Amino acid sequence: MKKILLIAVCITLVFTLGACKDKEKNNYGDTKGKASGVVEMTDSGLKVDIKDILAEVGDNVDYTSDIIFKNVSDDAYVQVYADTSAVDMTEPGTYDVEYTINYDDLTVNRTAHVTVEDSSSGNDSSGSSTSSSKKTSSSASSQTDEELSTEVEEKDIGSANIELLSGNVATVKQTNLRFIEETYTENTNVERGGKSYLVSKLIVKFNTGELQVLETIEHPLQ
Repeated sequence: MKKILLIAVCITLVFTLGACKDKEKNNYGDTKGKASGVVEMTDSGLKVDIKDILAEVGDNVDYTSDIIFKNVSDDAYVQVYADTSAVDMTEPGTYDVEYTINYDDLTVNRTAHVTVEDSSSGNDSSGSSTSSSKKTSSSASSQTDEELSTEVEEKDIGSANIELLSGNVATVKQTNLRFIEETYTENTNVERGGKSYLVSKLIVKFNTGELQVLETIEHPLQ
């Protein structure tokens, strides 16, 4: 009986160690909420290393500004494109970001991961959660203390298909409680290594006030 028990314990231990060994660990950058990495021209070609990103729900993630360029010619045209249409900053989880690096006539594609963590410790005092499929609105009568509650069920009203500059089509889920109000492009100028770059973000705004960045493009100003 002791031998059987010992064998069972050993098998369990081996299985546990094997599961831990097989678990993939994300290689996060040093700064939370920012993508970091290196784009380097080497003798063997263009080398691109993009770190995974760690962020919290609601963060405005910077997908390009901490990517460093090495051994890049002053005359070269370098463009960084990040397709972030699969990232939902309102829901904890791990999402893919598809990077395309254009260096003159060279193109390199890389996939990085964004892990979105819940910034709150749990539900609020009323016990409601942002991930609930039902939302409740309440109104109190000025004459009495009686509270009238109306429960509204969240329903799918169809996804919006938005074409990106890469040619890909982003599919954005919409419900009767969370739908797109507008789509716009936000442009900012940044300085890096003595050069000026234009950073363009394609953003959708929901009726809830939430913003979702579908793509980010950074390219040098001529």
